[in-house]
Amino acid sequence: MLTPEQTAGVAPWNSTGWSNIRAGKSTTKITSTGNKTATFKLAQVRNGGSFSSRKFRPAATHNDGNASLLDGHMNTTENPGDGTMTGILEVSEIPFAAYDVVLYLGIQRAQYGEGKGWVKINDAIEKRFMLDKAVPNWKFTRIKNPSVPGNYLVIPGLSGANLKIEMAGENFTHLGAAGMQIIEAAEARKKVEITKVSPDKSKKELSVTWHSVPGDFYSMSYSIDEKKYYPLGNPAISANATGYTTTLTGIPHPVPNAENIFIRLGAADYHDPKWEGLSGVGNVIALGFSEPLFGEVATNTANYAVTDEKGQKVAISKARVGRTNNYVELVLASPMAGNKSVTVSVRNLVDVTGRRLADTPAKSFKTWDNKSKGVKVIILAGQSNMVGYGESESGNGKVAGALGSLRHLVNTQPAKYGGLVDKDGKWIARNDVKFWWNRGNNIIKGDLNVGQGSSKSRIGPEYAVGQIMGDHFEEPVLIIKTAWGGKSLSIDFRPPSAVRKRGGKVGFYYNEMLNNIHQVLDNFSTEYPEYAGKGYDIVGFGWHQGYNDGLSNFPATEYKENLPDFIADIRAEFGKPLLPFALASTGHGGASQKGSWLTLTNSQLAIGDAAQFPQLKGNVSATDTRLFWRDTKVSPTNQGHHWNHNAETYYEIGEVIANGLKTLMSKK
Repeated sequence: MLTPEQTAGVAPWNSTGWSNIRAGKSTTKITSTGNKTATFKLAQVRNGGSFSSRKFRPAATHNDGNASLLDGHMNTTENPGDGTMTGILEVSEIPFAAYDVVLYLGIQRAQYGEGKGWVKINDAIEKRFMLDKAVPNWKFTRIKNPSVPGNYLVIPGLSGANLKIEMAGENFTHLGAAGMQIIEAAEARKKVEITKVSPDKSKKELSVTWHSVPGDFYSMSYSIDEKKYYPLGNPAISANATGYTTTLTGIPHPVPNAENIFIRLGAADYHDPKWEGLSGVGNVIALGFSEPLFGEVATNTANYAVTDEKGQKVAISKARVGRTNNYVELVLASPMAGNKSVTVSVRNLVDVTGRRLADTPAKSFKTWDNKSKGVKVIILAGQSNMVGYGESESGNGKVAGALGSLRHLVNTQPAKYGGLVDKDGKWIARNDVKFWWNRGNNIIKGDLNVGQGSSKSRIGPEYAVGQIMGDHFEEPVLIIKTAWGGKSLSIDFRPPSAVRKRGGKVGFYYNEMLNNIHQVLDNFSTEYPEYAGKGYDIVGFGWHQGYNDGLSNFPATEYKENLPDFIADIRAEFGKPLLPFALASTGHGGASQKGSWLTLTNSQLAIGDAAQFPQLKGNVSATDTRLFWRDTKVSPTNQGHHWNHNAETYYEIGEVIANGLKTLMSKK
């Protein structure tokens, strides 16, 4: 918090007299250094936060107003996608005819993500920005380019008595305003719009003039009928840095003989398209890109080539837009063999703004194996509760072996849990069940054992899944876990089919999940040389996720639509239309669930209702986990969103996933 006598802010706008505005107040009068007043309202915010608390700040900055300003901030995120977690600041009765706004920004260390966010001023074109991940030096760096990190923005030349500022961190990134200043200015900018278009048919060029904001970036598109627009020129055009008018000359005329041409402005596209995903099954290869591609180029088969692992060319029958417009599917003349390398090369691809694909001319992938007597692969996916926080040794009151720990279960229920330890009480590692998980770029692999959760002393659902599946199969078992904390189905795991039907963007962690699975199975004989030549068979998928979707009603309600799409896309990815899928619901709070949490649980359990989803009858298992809720009195911690770290809860979740898969496997 800033005290009234502290000086804070960047020169030339540093000042005393900062007002600390608390969330929850409807409106607050704010007073300028010249004793002029306006009305401030924090209309919407997720919550408040700091970078990571004072212990990360050098002691010398503890009484520094600037450091205090940069440490605290309002938290905003795009997640869950319905606008409820974005931040909105409103100021009315502004006494200046023209003014500049300075926004100081902060970010939360634990939910940094990519550090990217956006801000809209009075519903105008959004400005993108990036904040630094490293521990701040508590000094000011102005954000002038969306790809170069900084911590404050200047929005010049505004006018009007009312000001609305909307902002959010991309995806689940928690960032927002740490402070705001409104400073009287000499000149107000005009509305951002094109004022003049001058074609030069002899040179086949255009000259375009528009009202602009100093330092902003724009894109342009053109049309000859005002119905269909196409990208024109650089997709990130820099505006005049010193004035409110920009003129761009020498633009190649896209249709020199046209009687009329119409130009419009849009938000800048700062990123070259990247080739992010490649997979295939049967006779279809899917290519995923970071941006939507220009259709006429993307669907031209001449822009692709496919070769098998012997270098032989594979015939392509058709190229088509895939599950969403940033996917392309190549339909081959004949199906691909299992567990074989395939190489795809591309050329001439551009996105819808005309930017060329970053230089990645070729990629290779391996088709999925399908050996009936091979190693049985179980895939587990979800967020932090699939990561796992069940304590193996520390129980209630942080006492070793106390209530809530796995050790307590071994000691008090030996008939069920005694087989998890040897005669000396040491945890048994099962060498017939292997485990693989990329935990923050640190590969955790080896025999199934405790310590394969969020730390070396914790378990997740994988522990019980491995025990049960190891007993069930004669063949060896491999569990691949793909889990990250704080991830939603509505955004982070959003599947392609949901995007096609209801909009949005394919989730980063949906693709990352598949990348992780490819990482281990494409290199199966290297990762597990003891199984070289044996092959593998993907036999089941376990899902425990939903906490972030339960934070508000829209994603909790949409879950009932997103999850069947997720199941269908996963099955299509592996080429197994009836792959057993077992879900353990988000039962935090037990019988006391209400509001959006109860909506989420009902949405999750609905997939087991054959009347609502007849296509899932007999091939999906959905189990209510509210009965697994344990109070803090019998648990290691008071951390409800992680099941209070109760090991029995995590074991039971793993049990219902494994038993659900077993039941579905018996029906195949």
